[in-house]
Amino acid sequence: MSDLIIGSGSQLAYYLVGTHVSSREIPYKAITRRKWNRIYLCFAEQRTFIDNDDSFMKINYDLTKEVIDKLDNYCNEFVFYSTALLWSGNKGSYDISTPYSYQETDYLVSKQKITDYLKNIDKVSVHYPCNFNSKNRKGGFLFASLYDIISKRKKVEVRCLDFEKEIAHAKYIATKSMNTHGNCILAPGFSVNVRTLFSNILSAVDMSLEDYVKETECDDFVKPNNYYHRVKDVAYDNHDLVASFVEELK
Repeated sequence: MSDLIIGSGSQLAYYLVGTHVSSREIPYKAITRRKWNRIYLCFAEQRTFIDNDDSFMKINYDLTKEVIDKLDNYCNEFVFYSTALLWSGNKGSYDISTPYSYQETDYLVSKQKITDYLKNIDKVSVHYPCNFNSKNRKGGFLFASLYDIISKRKKVEVRCLDFEKEIAHAKYIATKSMNTHGNCILAPGFSVNVRTLFSNILSAVDMSLEDYVKETECDDFVKPNNYYHRVKDVAYDNHDLVASFVEELK
């Protein structure tokens, strides 16, 4: 019995094994011809801004609920991707029992609403990934600048990078997700200085942060909270984090 990934254009979908379909026009007729082991709902994995006339509630809540209602009899387990940003108001460690704490945005409010709806449904596993990136991430995010630097060999301007953040590669999140059942946090359990991470990645491809990155607004920059999963993944460290990005960039 194989797995189904809905949201073929998402970052995680590239690293999840199974049959991939688009979420733009979900082929329910074809999907319901068989029963699936797992159905991964990737279309709202990290949608922090909206394209066209969509709304966060329409994608993160309404569409997710619709898919689960229609496909409930056709799989053994759904995997829904919430977000560890629900704990971004914390300073220090958090775990799945920690009360949510975050600055409200339309994105996070919609994520909490659908997470609260799903987390007590037996057939649904809610996975909370920390911030993750890969070359498949859409433009407009900080890590897109890193890929522009390396692929185009041009200097970019970014806001201050001197802050701590819990980060993983999308492949790490997908692999951990495929090997985990039940509600859980997908995170390495440590934070890194983003400036140092950028510098280490660029150094590994024989480039220099000083030559290719101009930081702005550092004097007025308010650093976000440094929060990280309480359980450290002993099989994944800072060296592995750097290597996972370098591997796809070389």
